[in-house]
Formats: sequence, structure tokens, C-alpha cells
Amino acid sequence: MFCPNCGKENDDSIRHCQSCGSFIPDPSILGVDNTPAMSEAKPLTYQALSEENVAEIKNDASRYQEYTMSDVVARKSHKKLIIWLIVIAAVLALGVAAFFTVRGILRSQTMNRIKDDPTRYVLASYQTTAKSISSSSDLLESLTAQQTQQKTTKVTTTVNGMKQQQITAIDGANKRMYFSQSMEYDKEALKELGIDSMPNQTSLEFYATLDRVVLKSAQDDKTTDYYLDLNNLRQDALTSAFGPKGENLFKLNQENYDMIMDVYEFVYNNLKKDNDPFGLSSLGKKICEDIDQYGNINVANEKADIDGTSVDAVVITHTFRNTDIIVALFNDVKDWVKNNVNINANINQMIDEAFEKINITQQLGQFSSQLDGVELILKHYINKDNALMQTDVILQKDGQSGKLTLCFGAKPADSKKSFLKLATVDKEGHEMTVQTVTLTDDSTDAEEKHTISYVGFVVNGSTTFVRNKATGDFTLSNNMQMAAMGGMLGQQNSNAVTSESKPDYNFTFNGNLKMTPDALTVTYKQPNYDGTDIVVECTVSNQAEIKELTSQNNVLTASAKDLVNFVAGGGLRTSF
Repeated sequence: MFCPNCGKENDDSIRHCQSCGSFIPDPSILGVDNTPAMSEAKPLTYQALSEENVAEIKNDASRYQEYTMSDVVARKSHKKLIIWLIVIAAVLALGVAAFFTVRGILRSQTMNRIKDDPTRYVLASYQTTAKSISSSSDLLESLTAQQTQQKTTKVTTTVNGMKQQQITAIDGANKRMYFSQSMEYDKEALKELGIDSMPNQTSLEFYATLDRVVLKSAQDDKTTDYYLDLNNLRQDALTSAFGPKGENLFKLNQENYDMIMDVYEFVYNNLKKDNDPFGLSSLGKKICEDIDQYGNINVANEKADIDGTSVDAVVITHTFRNTDIIVALFNDVKDWVKNNVNINANINQMIDEAFEKINITQQLGQFSSQLDGVELILKHYINKDNALMQTDVILQKDGQSGKLTLCFGAKPADSKKSFLKLATVDKEGHEMTVQTVTLTDDSTDAEEKHTISYVGFVVNGSTTFVRNKATGDFTLSNNMQMAAMGGMLGQQNSNAVTSESKPDYNFTFNGNLKMTPDALTVTYKQPNYDGTDIVVECTVSNQAEIKELTSQNNVLTASAKDLVNFVAGGGLRTSF
């Protein structure tokens, strides 16, 4: 029995097509020949039935309804499926077209944005890569996470009966600073070394704000302390030992005194600025503009080989063929100095005279013949994530060049290796590596391990740092030997070094390094020349431990004689 819908042949006893599911009527009831070719099969209608069979079909309404409804539903489902397939295909086609169109637009916009400011794009890629590398290392991430606004560093060193401690605390938010240095001496230990004239202890403390400076020093039971009132410096100094009236320690005339006060006020005012002190960002922007203007820049999308990996890269190339860039940079620095250090006419005249004496154009002219034909080429390879993969610094002349390559890998965030390579390239393009320095990260969840390897004509060997993350215990070892070129360089600088006796630089010492979100603490020992140990403890925290110092001895109201006694007498001498 052939299906009236799709033409598929079925058993005579089958009432639903096994291919499309449509109802197949009983041929004995219909009284029709159901054996046409598939091309002649037509849907069954009333017109296809004989009059005597119509009555019988009507008497069996249920079978009639089953046939007609199934057939209609099957046909509608089939048509809906085809329509949906067409719609889906159209949507997919539009989506693919839209994807490539949008990607093309975005790529075009990205390239245009890079071409508008290529140097800043390069600088941004350096920052992106630095952030990626630091975040992949526990040690680097801890160091870079330390806040700069608030910081305290304590370093304690013990060696041969002497203990020295230095504390530096900076409160950037409130612009305060504290520094102290103290020494304690073990006299018995020092006597064994032939030293018997040291005090028990000495100390020096220094506290500074934008308003005043306080200095205290002590040696055993002898102490001195002074302070300088910066707020009243300009007014009080005229009648103090610093000023041109009364006793004048520095023999300043009124003009020079006013100049010094102007410089002080300039520094004071700029240090109070929270945003861009001394206009450094404006100078940086101008330098970027110079590099873009004189760099003969090319920006292109290329397939690049980054340490053996083929990757799509944006390649930004700066080529400098003359000394114009040097002159431009020099003039920008001069203009920046004059514009930002615009204190008074005397200072401006001194700046002009100083730059005229340098006369950069004349200086360059003296060796311009040596630079003739020399090209400096900077090539930056940047991936789609705006991370710097590689930088080439090439100095080229007459087809020969020296090349310095800094490579972070095709994916710096995931890279376990980076290297710095110095090479020479001849006219035929043959490259010879002179020296390679490779940094490898072999860290695991339990252990942090970094190795610096040296291979080349200058030095060979490695430096390895291994740290247990759970305990903080670490080992730093160095095994490095001078190679042929390094030996020759050393021989030129020291008669003790010969090609037969190239020096080795080998050492190993152990310590402990612990890191928390708020502090980093390092303790280690290293051998001293006499076989004893030098013990160093260092803590860096992101809290400013400021010790505020006060003093009643106002230096500004002291006489010149008092000031001389302070400087040349016990004041500073007892601090060391």
C-alpha cells in the first residue's frame, strides 16, 4: 500500500505511514487502486471517490475523521517544519553576515584608534602585560598589592655584635614622614675584633610634615633636638641666621635669598597638589607626541612568530632615521622646565643659560657623521587582549644590525617563561645570539619556584628561588660563571681576572618569607667574610607607623652661633 502523502510503500495492513506518519485508508473501503508511481500519487479527496463509496464512508464517520484530521495535521506540521528550517537558516545566515560585518567594523575601529595614538596604545599594552605577569605570581602580586599611600618599612641587621634598625614610614594621604636609625653595640664582641671605643647605642629620628621638620639625635645619655617651622620660614628667616639681616650664616644677599624662598614656595605648593605634581603628565604626553611625530610609524595586523607560536598580532613599528627626535625631546624638557619652574626672572635666565651651554644641536652635529645611515627600530607585538607579547629594539646600519628582544610569550597572562635576548644580524639575515636571559616560573600549588637562566658568550649559569608556600621557608642559590666574552671584559677591568681564571659567582642562603594582604616579612642569613652570619629581618606593611616628634628648640629663632654649634657640634655628630 502506497502512502497518499509521501508515496512510501507500506504493508496493506498498516494504517499509518511508517515514513511520514500520515493516515493510509483501507483500499477495500475506498475501492481505488493504490499502486500508482510516486510521481502520480495525489492527496485523496471526495472527488476521487465513487458515489457508492461516499455513503459507506459517511456511515463510518470516525474513520473518515481519523483520515482527514491526521492527514491535515501531518501536512501542516510538515509545512511548519519547512518554514521553521527556512527561518532558522535565514537567521543563521544573517547572524554570520552580521558577525563578520561587526567584527570588520570593530577591527577597523580598533586599528583607527591605534593609528590615532600608537605610542599611548603601546604604553597601555606594557601596563596590561605587567598586570598579567604580577597577578600570576604570588610574590609579585603581594609586592604590587602593597599600598603606596601608606607604608612602613623596618629593616634590622645583626652582625658581629652590632644591631642596626632602620624604620621608614610614609603617610601619603596626610603628607607626613617618619625616619629613624638606631645602632646597638655589644662591646664585649667588639673588643674581640679590636674595637673598644664604641658607645652603647646611638639613634637618629626625623619627622616631617608640610608645616615643620623635627630632628632628634642621641648617643648614650646625650641628646639633642631641634625643629624647623616651615609655615613661618619666609617671615621668620629674615630675622634668623638664614636671612640677609642680622647675623647671616650663608652670606646671602637679598636677591639670592628671595630666589631661595621662591624655590621653596614652588616645591611646597607642588607637593600639596594631589594630581600631577610638577606637571609630569603633560611632559609625558608631549614626549609621546614627539615619538609619534618623528618615529615614522607603521601599524599593521600580522601573523607573528612569538617564541615558536604563530599568533595574530597588532605590530606597531617606530623607525628613527635621524637625530630630530633627540632635539625634539631635549626642547620639550627645556620648555617643561621653563614653564613649570617659572619662579622669577632670575631663575628663567639661569635656565636659558644652562640649556644654551649644553647646545644639543651642536653636540649632535659633532658626531652626526657617525650616525649617518643608522636606524633605530622599535617593534611592539600586541595580542587581541592588548597585552604586549614581544618588543624588538633594533639598531641597524648598512644591512647589519644588533637586536635586543624582550619576549613575554603569545599569552603573557598564562606564560611560564619570558626572556631577554641580545643578537646580531648580518646582511644575509643570519642571526647569532650573543646572550639570553630567561625567567622561568615552575611554581605549583605547594611551591613557588622561579629560575633565571643565563646562556651566551658573556655569562652562563642560573639563579633559583624556591619557597614553600605553607611554611614560607625559601632558598636562594646562584651558580654563575663568566664566559669567554665576560672573561675578556673582566680582564680589561681587573688584572686579577684572566681567561684561565674566570671568576665564579656561587652562593646559597636560606630564609623565610611570609605574605599577608597587609604585610610582607623576610628573614634570612648570609655568610660574612669572617665565617659569621649576617642576619637580616625586613618587614613591609601597608600601614604608616608615624611617630610624631615635638621640640621646643626652634632653629629659626636661634642665633648663627647656636646654629653653627648644632651643625658642627653635637647635633649631627652624635647621630652617627
